[in-house]
This record gives sequence, structure tokens and C-alpha cells, in this order.
Amino acid sequence: MLQYHSFVRIGHVIAVLVLGFPIRPQAEEVDTIEANIEASALAAEAEEDDWFQDIRRRRSGLREWLGLESAATYHSVALGAMPGEELAGAGGDFTLQGIWTPSHHWSDNPLALQFRLRHRHAYGELAPSELGRESGALWGFIDGFSDKGFEVPDFYLQHRFPRSGIILRYGQMTIDGFFDKHALRSSKQAFMNQAFSSNPAVAFPRFGAGTVVEKAFENGWDIALGASTVQASKQGSQVDFDLASGEIFSAIQAGHDFGGDSCRSRIQAMAWHSDAVTHTGSPEGRGISLTFERGITESDLRWFSRLAWADGGAAESELLGAGGVAWQVHKSLLGGVSLGIGQGHQSGSPVQSVIETFVRWEPRPGIRISPDLQCLIGDELKESPGYRLIGGLRIGIDF
Repeated sequence: MLQYHSFVRIGHVIAVLVLGFPIRPQAEEVDTIEANIEASALAAEAEEDDWFQDIRRRRSGLREWLGLESAATYHSVALGAMPGEELAGAGGDFTLQGIWTPSHHWSDNPLALQFRLRHRHAYGELAPSELGRESGALWGFIDGFSDKGFEVPDFYLQHRFPRSGIILRYGQMTIDGFFDKHALRSSKQAFMNQAFSSNPAVAFPRFGAGTVVEKAFENGWDIALGASTVQASKQGSQVDFDLASGEIFSAIQAGHDFGGDSCRSRIQAMAWHSDAVTHTGSPEGRGISLTFERGITESDLRWFSRLAWADGGAAESELLGAGGVAWQVHKSLLGGVSLGIGQGHQSGSPVQSVIETFVRWEPRPGIRISPDLQCLIGDELKESPGYRLIGGLRIGIDF
């Protein structure tokens, strides 16, 4: 307990002194390094508290001198499930992330080192990520928020080639940050349930050594190819820095942006394959995922829909259909409703569905308070009458 409090205290001090406080949320509710860095830069303009002016000036000077951009967040979540056996779990996530471009003084397109360090911890016996398994659900009630402790999920190099529209990344990475995304896919910012904040019908590794290359065309089309080592699936715990791993997760994705800047829309298709991992007993798998979304930016109303299929047993679900809508009720209030339905990969697996609604209130830039309610309906739920109500409260602070 002492170590945990010490870690959080040190993290808060580092965030205030080095990063500044607070930040404004981005239009796209995603949890990627570049999106969080961009939101941090926007927040510096939104914040009017004179007490932090000197800190922000020093941070800007550090960015100009070293080419280092950074941001930090702390999120805390509490979840409870009923009726039947009452389950509750709570946990936190402190994340420090940054982009370092040491050659920014003499290069228009410098090589960038992108990194993310985090500490995930449970406040009690159960972490929020464990409640889904304890309830017999096909997927988790929330993405992330485990009790894994300190991790380095991202530590990779990025090259941009603007003339050719190519981005190349290689190193340690969470590969699902570049594939199968949509603008409401974040358990920290929008929907919690993995049917919406992740994709249970894709066997993404939690993180591993890998490479991703993206090519964007002038007509709005883009294509991405990527591969990552697989020490275990995203649901597993056997993840490390084993660069010699022979098991590979690979994906190819094609997408098209259209609709203009005022109401940008996107359609994308992804195919993936994951090798079997013998030492963890994880089987081979493959599948496809189709996603359509509209009103991604500069819109008060945004929505997405997804259909995914998996084969082989590596993913949590064989079939998944999901969709959700979010709207800006007020400049400080975001609301959302979503619906998902899926089936497990084993023969005779149950069909389960989930409805989720949330409200996210920002009393001031950089502070978010978000109550959430989920209703899970289906067969083989442990000690329940065929449904579960999951209430949650999420609090986020951006430094």
C-alpha cells in the first residue's frame, strides 16, 4: 500500500512540474499517444488559471529545446454488478506518454520516439477488468483497468514520409492502437464495455514487438499492414518483452474517409490472423471486422456500427455486432448509448447482448466525471436470472 501511494504521489509531482495542468479533451474519444498529446496542446490554450502560466512557459521551452512533447493522465473506475451474486471492483490507471523528436531543429520530418508508461492497480481484491469473467460474461465490462502493475506498452520509432503519404512504425507497441479503431473507442473517454471500447471478436495482443506501415492516398483511401509478436491474447497475462517470440499477430486494413471536414465519415475493413501460443494454450485464430462511422469530428452527433467474425478460438467471441451514438449535450457534457450482441467461439456457446449508456461531465478542463450503466442479457451468466446490471463511476484527471 505504501508503494502504491508513493508511486501516485511521485507521478502527480512529475505531471505538474513537467507537463502542466490541465488539458482539454479531443474531438475523437480515443486513447492513443498522438491524440493525447494533441489534447494536451489544446488544453494549454483553454486553461486560464494564471497560477500555471509559468509552468506552461517552462514546458513549452522544454518542448522547443529538447523536442519532447508529453502528457499524463490518472483515471479511476469503480464497478458493481447485480442481481445474483453481487460483485464489485475498483482500480486506477496512471499513464505517462510522450513523443520525442531530437532532430526537430534541422529536419522537417524528424524521426520520433513515441512511448507510453503506465501503472495499473486494483484498489481491493478485484480489479474492474475481472468482473466480466467472474460474472460469466463473454467479454469484459471494461477495457483495461487491470491489476498488472507497471508496464511499458509502447516504445517505438516512427518515420513520416509526407510526399508519399507513408508512416512507418517499429518497436514495442499496442497494435490495436493502429487497427480497427473508431472515434468512440476508449474506455477512459467514452463507452466502457469491451464490445465498444475494444473488439472481443479480434485476438489483439496486449502489446508486443512489432511493425506497422500505413499508406494514405489523396482520394481519401488508406491501407495499413502490421504484425506483432504474441506472448498472449489481450485477455491473457503472459506478456513481456520477448523479441524472439515466433508467434505472430498480423493484420491488413483498408479504409476510406469521406464527407468533408464538417462531418467526416469513414468505412474500413480489417482482416487478421493470430498464431497459436503453445506455452499459454492459446489457439490459432483469424477473422474480419467491418466498421462504419459518421460525424467523427466537428459534429454534435457521432455514431459507429461494427460487424465482426472470428474463427479458430483465439478471440473471445465468434460473432459480434455493435453500434453506438454519442452527442454533445453541452460543451461540458457528452452523452452516449450503445448496443452490442455476440456469441462465443465454442460449439453451443451462449448469445449475450449488452446495452450501455454514459454521461461525461467536465466541470473544468482536464477533469471528467462519468457515471455509466450497463445491462447484460444472455445465457450462462453466473448466479443471475439471465441478466446483469452493472453500474460504474469513472473519474479522469489530465495533467
